[in-house]
Amino acid sequence: SLNLAYDGTVALILPETVLAVGDYAFYGLKFNSVGLNNAKTIGNYSFYNNKFTRINAGNVTSVGDYAFYGTPATTLATGNLQYIGNYAFANATNLFSISMGDIKRIGDYAFDNTPNVAKVYMNSTNTIEANGQENIDLEVGTKALFNSWGNYVDGRLRVYVPDGTTIHGTTYLSL
Repeated sequence: SLNLAYDGTVALILPETVLAVGDYAFYGLKFNSVGLNNAKTIGNYSFYNNKFTRINAGNVTSVGDYAFYGTPATTLATGNLQYIGNYAFANATNLFSISMGDIKRIGDYAFDNTPNVAKVYMNSTNTIEANGQENIDLEVGTKALFNSWGNYVDGRLRVYVPDGTTIHGTTYLSL
């Protein structure tokens, strides 16, 4: 359904039965907000150059190439996200805070030109052993992270990874 507000903003609310958003589905349509509800997969270029200020995709596990390219979102909240495509959030120049699920792959240039990112929360606790060392099991593409980041509040990027679970939930260790 589409909701047109008095101020001219357009909100897209996907029905609970929609589990996937196809490639180019809402390419360049300039929605101000979207309710992804039960969607698990966001296809390539699905919301390219839309006007979201917040991307709340709690059930989404996979985001395709260029899916949210150029959106002015400040917050990306994804509790179950595992796969991020190439350039998926590139040129989201207002993006400040990113919360990811048990992330497995971040594609090439996924967060390219996102200079305002200050906080990244990663829930990935799966590890693998390589060369006698334990590492987080995460595939990171070419210049996927920490490329063109740096205009944060005090000049420091904060990456938070799980440091254990308390009765209040996961606590984060700041790196």
